[in-house]
Amino acid sequence: YNLRIAAADIANVIDFKTVSISLTSLAHAILQKSLSLARSTLNNIASPTSDLELGIIAYGKLGSMELGYNSDLDIVFVYNQPADELPADKLKRRYYFSRLVQRLLHVLTTRTSAGDLYSVDTRLRPSGHSGTLVTPIQAYAEYLHQSAWTWELQALIRARLIVGGDSLNTKFEEVRREALCKLRKPEKLKQDIIKMRARIREKYGITKGFNLKYDTGGLVDVEFLCQYLVLSNASSFPEIISYRGSLDIIHKAKELNLVSVEDSNLIEQIIKSYLAKQHTLKLNRLPLELPLESFDRERNCVSRLWDKYVEN
Repeated sequence: YNLRIAAADIANVIDFKTVSISLTSLAHAILQKSLSLARSTLNNIASPTSDLELGIIAYGKLGSMELGYNSDLDIVFVYNQPADELPADKLKRRYYFSRLVQRLLHVLTTRTSAGDLYSVDTRLRPSGHSGTLVTPIQAYAEYLHQSAWTWELQALIRARLIVGGDSLNTKFEEVRREALCKLRKPEKLKQDIIKMRARIREKYGITKGFNLKYDTGGLVDVEFLCQYLVLSNASSFPEIISYRGSLDIIHKAKELNLVSVEDSNLIEQIIKSYLAKQHTLKLNRLPLELPLESFDRERNCVSRLWDKYVEN
């Protein structure tokens, strides 16, 4: 199926947005099938008597349905912890879901003669590497409300539950809404985002040419601009958090008069140009570093809009 998507892309039968949606849908289906396979191998481990569903929260481009070729899967695992469960049963529940997630990751990442399925990144879980691999949804909520950094809230904008039942999804959406719609101190939010952008640029953006993703005026600047618009306005316009991808966010921001029509149209065209180029480069397994003069007009526009809406 991945080959079919690529073939249709090369033949210009589908555009970059359809490519992203198709790749995201494929990853979703593979996750569900892999989870079923992983669960079938746990016959020797006692399962909880209720609330057996594992929730998989998709972050990054998987969450915003903007997945590209050869993309990692940024995912976080949660489960429901019944409040009245005995301590011994809580431990059994945690052990069961921990083993299930370990088996799932093994299925997804084991290299075979046919290759591997995906690279998986779980570092966005509460407390990162020092946190547990799978978390009760209640503890996940507590972390977001009490301990999350601004960059973790930026990541949460894209997040959605892609595996798990209606009850777990309802709880996740409530947690996400409360975290994103909280009233924030404007200056602190602005400085947090500016500092994080500077850190990323320092780490990845020093190149001889133009790195389409990390350099000044590139994709990350556009994404941070859109995320700033969400976090700075969600308390007044909670409907904006329903949109996860940059194109959808900027379109909604235009409807809410958070950006001008002219600026919105300009950003939308730049996003489309950048993403189309990124898809082409990844499809051909080429680096994202382009000649220095590439996208010169677009980069200047992004920098101007960053100054206007973020650093104003």
